[in-house]
Amino acid sequence: MAEVHRMIATHDYIGKNAEELTFNKGDTIMVPKPSLAGKDSMIKGVCKGKVGLFPRIYVDDTTVEHKDGVATRVRAIGNYTAAEEGELSFDKNDVMFVAKRASATHWQGVHKGKVGTIPCRMVVDASEKKVDTSVQSIRCMAVKTYVDENPAHLSFKIGGIVHVPVADDSLAEWKGVHDSVVGTFPKEYVVDTAKVDKAEIDKIIAKNSEDAEEKANVAKFEAVMEKRKAARSS
Repeated sequence: MAEVHRMIATHDYIGKNAEELTFNKGDTIMVPKPSLAGKDSMIKGVCKGKVGLFPRIYVDDTTVEHKDGVATRVRAIGNYTAAEEGELSFDKNDVMFVAKRASATHWQGVHKGKVGTIPCRMVVDASEKKVDTSVQSIRCMAVKTYVDENPAHLSFKIGGIVHVPVADDSLAEWKGVHDSVVGTFPKEYVVDTAKVDKAEIDKIIAKNSEDAEEKANVAKFEAVMEKRKAARSS
């Protein structure tokens, strides 16, 4: 397996602080394998020469992960001329199939009917993946405070911004990003700022802020944030 994974951004992302990356849909982010633990978390990578954190849910891992006995479809990321005996030559965007690992640096594969080796660094996974293009990324504002008492989990305060890369209305819970934390939450706690105007959002927030349960949740949220702040500074 590759030690560095090649990720492709599936959505635009704007870093929320100096430690986070900003990238556009289609950008390439290189991620060291040790930082891949936890698919629902923030991970560290390199994009356009900058090292930083970003939400794992904003990218697709195109690293070739071959399974024995299965031909894996790959795509060339650049032109390549065979540099040694047994290697295959190919052009950028050519599609090939790899059958097994030939060495630490090469795959054994087939291109245009010819068998040979392919440098691992020159190809990415091209397996066909079902993509739901009807589901869009949205920017939401919290109209109620959501609290998870574990400071490492997602929590947000009424009025806060939550970014949701896949807003599927058929789901009861969405996965989003707030304060560099990724997690799930009930979708009724937020509204889409592109669909509801600011005046209406302000009215909803003002009404909910007077609710006794909301006030109690705000107090819980502040306590959890103190724990998170202490954990990050330790």
